[in-house]
This record gives sequence, structure tokens and C-alpha cells, in this order.
Amino acid sequence: MAIYSIVIIEGDKEITGNLTIHQWGFHTMTGFRKKVEHKWEDFRVFSIEGPDQLQKRVTVTRLLTIGVFAFAKKKATGESFLFAEKKDGSTLIIKFLKKSEPEVKAIFTPFKSKLPGENAIPSGHGSDEVSQLEKLAELHANGSITSEEFTAMKTKILGL
Repeated sequence: MAIYSIVIIEGDKEITGNLTIHQWGFHTMTGFRKKVEHKWEDFRVFSIEGPDQLQKRVTVTRLLTIGVFAFAKKKATGESFLFAEKKDGSTLIIKFLKKSEPEVKAIFTPFKSKLPGENAIPSGHGSDEVSQLEKLAELHANGSITSEEFTAMKTKILGL
């Protein structure tokens, strides 16, 4: 079970915490042991976007959730965002720190069948490529390989 560093975006507030993924869903831990559980079936829309998509697409929901900062959001490298709209109409926005869009998609790929409807996790990559990317991300996270090595190997695996 891996734990990921995240920032939960609520309006113009950013709350640092951790995210842990389980078979039933995931939970976020912020502040002093404030744990919130999110079940896969509670979501209607689930998408993962990098900074480029975020810059291009500002919707009313995001404007309401992020506030006026949605228009001024600067591109940042090494960050990806999870936009998850719940069935109750609320939106959960999570920024993954030091994780690229392919890395975050690789984290959620094993749970693709549990995610709602259309989502942004690519189906074009086989499970072999996904497992290679996951192992590569772990090596990079624990410092076994440099960022340059990680980028070169990731590009090779994705065939870019």
C-alpha cells in the first residue's frame, strides 16, 4: 500500500495531506488525523489531468471550486490533478505533488474497472507497460534513479 503526498484544493484554500488507495476506494488524511474515505461508487466523473489540460480547460465547476484563481493558475511541472465529481454534485480536486500525469494515471490504472463511466485513464497501454511505469515511478520516488534517467526510461516505455 503506497501513500502519496497531495494537496486538496477547496476554493482558494490548499490543504496538504496524504492519499492511500485501497480496493474499495481511497482515503485522504489531512491535519491532525482527519481521515476522509472516498468509495469508487460515490463518483460520477473521475479524470486525471496534467498542467497543460488544466490551463486549457476552465469549467464553471472548476471556477466555482477553485475561485478566481482558476484563471490565473500557472503551469507547473511535476504536478497532476485529480478531478472527481461525486454523485451528490460536489467536486473533489486533488493535486499530486511531484507526480506527472502518466505517473498518476499509472497509480489508478489497476482500479480502472472500478472507476465510473468515461475517465481520463488511458486504455491504450497494456498492463505490461503500466507495471513497468509503476516500477519506474517507485525507483524514482525512492531515489534509485535520477529524474533524467526516469524521463528517458519513461519515454522509452511509452514509445514517445
